[in-house]
Amino acid sequence: MRWRKGFSSGQYDDPELRRIAFWPLSSGEVHYLYWFIQGSIMNVHTRWALRRGWGLCERHAWAALAVDMSFRPGYLLDPAILYEDLLDCCLARIPTFGPFKALRFARQLRPKGPCIMCAMRIYRAAGCMPRAGLIEQGQCTDQLLGLALRYQDYWRDTVCGLCSGGGVEMLCRQHLIECSERISPDRFERVHHLLATTAARVRNLSRSFIWENRGSEAPQDSGALLTAIGWMSGWRPLLALINEPRRSSEPPHSSQRNPEIHGCGWPESSGSLLHAFSNNKDAGQ
Repeated sequence: MRWRKGFSSGQYDDPELRRIAFWPLSSGEVHYLYWFIQGSIMNVHTRWALRRGWGLCERHAWAALAVDMSFRPGYLLDPAILYEDLLDCCLARIPTFGPFKALRFARQLRPKGPCIMCAMRIYRAAGCMPRAGLIEQGQCTDQLLGLALRYQDYWRDTVCGLCSGGGVEMLCRQHLIECSERISPDRFERVHHLLATTAARVRNLSRSFIWENRGSEAPQDSGALLTAIGWMSGWRPLLALINEPRRSSEPPHSSQRNPEIHGCGWPESSGSLLHAFSNNKDAGQ
């Protein structure tokens, strides 16, 4: 109740974040997420806060993945464990019988707490890093962009149509809540199938980091992680990143990047993929 009163009064709403671009991240955001990926994510209070808020907000969910990948290229264990947990919580709340399944499910998907980074107004904080150059490294999004482009065939069909401006074929959690009264049973079953499939794929990804299962991950598993983040929090930051023009210079730490991800191609034009989403073109275009 206290959180809802604060939310309605704008206590957790930072108007400045609505006026700025998703990228680059501020030094305060990078500083917080640097320690977040070092183990703060496993703090009991933090995990419960993430469950109450269904993860982080749209901006900070993708920011967390970008910072994680900038410091640990290709090591997706932490986000895989987090979104495996959130997807399992989500699936447990899907009604199995009775009428108005979409409406009842949407009510369960409403957050019961704020984004922990927005609540602390991390964007306005000044970061103090232990080593020079870490802010610049944390702001680099090349690893996230490379991952998204490499596995785009496995996630772009799951993009929310309202996030991309391309219709309502698929909906993220937030837009599912907004449109719950107009969702047909068939469309709700497609959402259920998407969540079940994504949860299984993300579980495979997290299990692949166990020694006995090393090398068992499939390309679909990495694509499913992007689907999980987009469905939970929204797709606009990733689509905005893909839509950015190619930068003319390499970041200072480019030599430390994973050569496989660094070798991924960029979009031929600044809006090629986002234009495809907006017009619902065939996946091969």
